[in-house]
Amino acid sequence: MANIIPADATRDAVLNGGRGGELETLVRLQNQLPDDYWVFHSVNWAKRNAKYTDLGEIDFVIINSSGGVLFIEQKNGTLQEYPGSLIKEYQNGKRKDVSKQINRSIDLVRDKFKTSSRGLDLQPRFLICLPDHQVKDINAVGFEADNIVDRKKYDSIGKHVKRLIPLTEENSSRFDTLLDFFSDVFELIPDIHAHLEAQQRQFKRTAGFLTEVLSNITMIPYRLRVDAIAGCGKSLFATKLYENLIKDNKRPLMVCFNRSLAERLKARLNKDGYINTFHGLCSDFLESQGSPVDFSKVNEKGFWRDLLNQVTDSEIPEDWLFDHLIVDEGQDFEQDWYEILRFFLKEDAGVLWLQDSLQNLYRKEPVDLPGFVGFECNKNYRSPRSVSKYIHRMLGIDFEYENDLDGLGVGLHAVSELEGQVSEVTGILKKLKSQGFALADIAIISCKGSQSSVFSALDKIGKYRLKRFTG
Repeated sequence: MANIIPADATRDAVLNGGRGGELETLVRLQNQLPDDYWVFHSVNWAKRNAKYTDLGEIDFVIINSSGGVLFIEQKNGTLQEYPGSLIKEYQNGKRKDVSKQINRSIDLVRDKFKTSSRGLDLQPRFLICLPDHQVKDINAVGFEADNIVDRKKYDSIGKHVKRLIPLTEENSSRFDTLLDFFSDVFELIPDIHAHLEAQQRQFKRTAGFLTEVLSNITMIPYRLRVDAIAGCGKSLFATKLYENLIKDNKRPLMVCFNRSLAERLKARLNKDGYINTFHGLCSDFLESQGSPVDFSKVNEKGFWRDLLNQVTDSEIPEDWLFDHLIVDEGQDFEQDWYEILRFFLKEDAGVLWLQDSLQNLYRKEPVDLPGFVGFECNKNYRSPRSVSKYIHRMLGIDFEYENDLDGLGVGLHAVSELEGQVSEVTGILKKLKSQGFALADIAIISCKGSQSSVFSALDKIGKYRLKRFTG
């Protein structure tokens, strides 16, 4: 099965306003070509000249691992045959000469490719695809029979593609150049960024339900424990509460278990409150009191217990007292952590405790929170349906998936040797990049531990540099 770029441009896209005729062709190409072929669908090109920018569109660009390139121009509906030309007439009275249209695209894109690849020739072949038209006189329209797929040939269009750009000896260098060129130069429509933006809009719209409900809960004193599944909108509510408290001239304390989450929230939210991990809070407090923590002794027995004892033995000054406590990832907290956090709260301070019992990876006993009102939510608004169904099927986690977007699904890749992970991931990265994912959208997560992973000693994977948390 051929690789489709963008990956979501399938028959289902018709429901979202896609052009049915071209998507029908895309399904045929995907099913009739092997995975050595890559099909770029609905691409826009631009070439800047001295006085203006020349714009155009190519319905399909197909490349293969041998370095072959094929352009396909598709015209649905009835066409007019004239001596030396094939004309498409549109409802607005506009007429297009199919031959001139595809030759113009080939010439301009070939020039742009030669410039970007330092003289390498594109050498494209082309096809005219006419699903609703049967050509009677090939010579009259100025094309060779090999370059036309009309109604009679349409059902086997893949065979004609393989005839024009057959698989011969693999040319990985030329293929990589072609893949980079068509991935980076062309604007892909619809593209992966539209997917991501739609996903963000959908999540914020639907997850807003939890924020709306919780925002209307009032109690004195404020003691709310929310136990909710990942993707339900807990963090959205936490950040909204944090910002609202600051607007009300109150000083919130937000404490996370995960440092990367704390750092991300700290960079994004108002600086008038305080955001950190639990141990980060303890360290900052002790340093402010003239007792900086010596982390060179972190591996010594009793280090963390001594750190907590230092905090509990200290008098908490006024500037370290907060109006409201927000705990995220509470399932990973310990009972004495909560007791210590209470030292940093004013007498009438409110507390919001967010947790997900299904993510209790450390198997800790739940923190006892007497006097708290509980709220539970089992709805996942974040994960697309294809991902949610996969989680449910593989892990047996019972939850309601409320995201209507189907998403791009889940791909499985198996390797027999540990070292094979590197080459496998290199190929996956190249494919994701070609689909339009930005490097910032891609994460490699090791369940073996960052120092034990085969990636820990690498600075790059393929041509892509790795970024990792440094501490």
